[in-house]
Amino acid sequence: MCWRTRLLSLPTYTPARTSNNQIAMRPRSRGGAPLHSFRTLLQDLGTVAYNITSTSINPHAKIVMTTRPTPIQAKAFKLLEVNPACSQ
Repeated sequence: MCWRTRLLSLPTYTPARTSNNQIAMRPRSRGGAPLHSFRTLLQDLGTVAYNITSTSINPHAKIVMTTRPTPIQAKAFKLLEVNPACSQ
């Protein structure tokens, strides 16, 4: 199964419109985590950063650091069978 098919099979919802004075209650999964629309899931996954840096001791050495994913991001990556540290 390709990653696009896996991504499209993740649980999503269509947000309902609310008035300005009404607070929207977001739908939640059985585990209590908020559900994402496809767009917000991609926005959330897009916050994982891939940083390359070096030290003053050895400016030619590259140090690669990936931000730690949130629990929702980690679950999405697990379902997609993608390792964010190896996908750059």
